[in-house]
Amino acid sequence: MQPGERVIVIKRVAEQLAATDDWGEIDLVLEQFGFPISDHWQGGMKSYIIEFIKDGSDDSLVAIDQFLMGDSQPRDEPWENKGFRLFLTHVATQKQVAHSLKSCLQFYGVDAFVAHDDIQPGKGWQLVIESALHSCDALAGLLHKGFRKSDWCDQEVGIAMGRGVAVVPIQYDWRCAILWRFANQGGVRVSSSAQLGLRAYSRARIR
Repeated sequence: MQPGERVIVIKRVAEQLAATDDWGEIDLVLEQFGFPISDHWQGGMKSYIIEFIKDGSDDSLVAIDQFLMGDSQPRDEPWENKGFRLFLTHVATQKQVAHSLKSCLQFYGVDAFVAHDDIQPGKGWQLVIESALHSCDALAGLLHKGFRKSDWCDQEVGIAMGRGVAVVPIQYDWRCAILWRFANQGGVRVSSSAQLGLRAYSRARIR
């Protein structure tokens, strides 16, 4: 994992495990996944967890993260085949459009990810979406009304841009298309929520 990805996982593990509010359970889980523990900690639960998992291996962090999120499948679990992997980002009101496009693309050997279709019941939805974003070959944005105001769409686009994969706009609403054209020409700044997806990668490159 890149440093920024590790930060995301470490913070998520700390939040999930601290939510148990039980020191005994926290130590039990940490020990089972090979992390050190201490009987002399003076701080809070979340800072305790961060301190003792921050130097763990990538494999150990992924394992404990998947355990706490209820997902024991491989990181590329969302994908159905070995074809080209395309993440479809869309506003919630247009999930049927995304589903139809996914079905059409299968004919051409493109494995499209649509959150509403590809997350199995009982899976940690956020983990599955992040897994798809970090393993897709490209991202397509379905430009409907409300796309620009969606923090989810913004952050998904930001992560794809940060990874350097192709980001392709698909025009449904002409107003969205104009915004994308201006953005590509430097006419508008990337929104603050989209920048969240870029920060982890920019930090990693600086280091």
